[in-house]
Amino acid sequence: MDGAKRIAEIVSTAVTPIVAIVLARIAYKQHKTNELKIRADLYDRRIAVFNAVTDLIGAVGVGASIDFDQLRIFLQKTRESYFLFEKEIPEYLDQLYKAGVDFRHQNKKLASNLPVGSERTALAEANGKLSKWFLDQFEISQKKFARYLRLT
Repeated sequence: MDGAKRIAEIVSTAVTPIVAIVLARIAYKQHKTNELKIRADLYDRRIAVFNAVTDLIGAVGVGASIDFDQLRIFLQKTRESYFLFEKEIPEYLDQLYKAGVDFRHQNKKLASNLPVGSERTALAEANGKLSKWFLDQFEISQKKFARYLRLT
């Protein structure tokens, strides 16, 4: 009987640390699961901002123009970027928006009755450079957003 009592004592002493280890492991797994869920939720919101960027860039690439509604939609889809990214992305989005406004203004002026001459030529050259800048943004935007859109 003395041996059975000793075994019961050893088992009861060992149960507490084993339960603590199991509970710690469960807590760790829950923490990792919650972390993955937060990352997935952030991914959905961040990819929406990235898609707004590529939509704006694509408007220049496809139609060689940007209209007011596209700029307004861009602002609507990217306005929460200040809460989702570090400051480099909101600053980049602001740069894209301002370039879009400039591009729209240049296109409107080129479409007006601006006479052929040095002013129109300079405006057309500036418009071409800005158009190329926008097209370069496809690759640049992927690099800027890459670290925010990785799930690993």
